[in-house]
Amino acid sequence: EVSRASPNDAQLQMESANMVVDAADETVKSLTEKLSAALLNASAKEDLVKQHARVAEEAVS
Repeated sequence: EVSRASPNDAQLQMESANMVVDAADETVKSLTEKLSAALLNASAKEDLVKQHARVAEEAVS
């Protein structure tokens, strides 16, 4: 016997799928924000390392 989904079942499945997509979108947004912050932090640290290298170079010359 073939089981047939009612329109209500289809609606529930669609709502469930939409919730999964929404959660995935929020996760992507959160991870994108974290990655952006990490890249800014890394860039700032690289600049600081370059500055320290210049100061060290000047100190020994």
